Amino acid sequence: MGCAYASERKPLPDIEHVLVYQKEGGFAGWPANNGAWIWEDDEILIGFTVGDIKVQPSHNLGHVQDSLLARSNDGGKTWQTCQAPRYLVKSTDLKTLDKPIDFSHKGFALKVTGTGYHAHYAPNGAFYITYDRGDTWQGPYPFTGLTDNQAIRQIVEVNVEEWPSKKAASAEWKEVELTPRTDYIVINDKEALIFVSTRPQGPESFLTDRYFCARTTNGGLSFDFVSWVVPPSDPYRAAMSQTVHVSGPTMVSVARRRMQSESNWIDAYVTTDGGKSWSFQGRVGDTGGWNGNPPALAKTDDGRLCCVFGNREKWAIMASYSSDNGKTWTEPTAIRSGDFNGLDDEPDLGYPRLLKRSDGKLVAIYYWSTKEHPHNISATIWKP
Repeated sequence: MGCAYASERKPLPDIEHVLVYQKEGGFAGWPANNGAWIWEDDEILIGFTVGDIKVQPSHNLGHVQDSLLARSNDGGKTWQTCQAPRYLVKSTDLKTLDKPIDFSHKGFALKVTGTGYHAHYAPNGAFYITYDRGDTWQGPYPFTGLTDNQAIRQIVEVNVEEWPSKKAASAEWKEVELTPRTDYIVINDKEALIFVSTRPQGPESFLTDRYFCARTTNGGLSFDFVSWVVPPSDPYRAAMSQTVHVSGPTMVSVARRRMQSESNWIDAYVTTDGGKSWSFQGRVGDTGGWNGNPPALAKTDDGRLCCVFGNREKWAIMASYSSDNGKTWTEPTAIRSGDFNGLDDEPDLGYPRLLKRSDGKLVAIYYWSTKEHPHNISATIWKP
């Protein structure tokens, strides 16, 4: 199997690759599905999925899967692992949030879960909170009021010409399910924006997600639909977003896109009114075949945006920069490539999260595989 390695590109100066987690005979992957958080003293917490290796088409991961957390107290240089909450949530597992969340708490983090991805199952969505940097978690709590919104239910009425069955939405698709990963922006102690992908329930709905912006103004006691970022009328999948606050009411969100013809790429969107409306900004880059890869996004100290994503055709972790809030992007450059060594020539890699340290360095966390450390979680640290 031929591969277009990106290792011929000029490497970034002062770049460091760190092994976060690896277990002999085990498979570790998908940080983007699980979340990543950083606090002001550069303590980092990330989540990922683990299981036994099972050589098979697509992912070489056995059916028994679990979630772990890894913590770094030195900005990503060294790591320790610990157990995560179980995210396989039934409606009977959801708890009542009896008092508002304090989003401004110094030890706060929020973890969002949905349905349709590794070691996660919560058809109506759910979230967990921590006030002690992930030592303990409260939840799962429901997105009260969100799935009742009629705007979200538009997705079951949309023309689905590009969907796998190439037929219109049928009567069996009466309900929606939520497929979000962790993507939120804190506004103040009781207000936050949450970015949520959704699709119809039903066997033909895989890869049909679109995503929207929701808001809570009462500390998570209830949630309201605000606006579509990518609406149901758009013909292509949009999911696995990451959003950053730029300045004032301006925010930029990047998302994973896919055509059913297996063209995969990253798009950027902007709001200049605090999330009330969104518009397309620009195309970040291509993510290759094998279902592509989701983006990770951070704002650099000099005001640029950095977007990181895996490219499964180039077998690389790529970075691209924008100096105009996502309208234009630099040609993607590899921050890691050349040493990937997966099973059966499968380019099973990427799904990054991206965090900025207090010294301005960026930390990208993703899954990778080398001959020495197969199927691991890695981090790359560099000064943009």
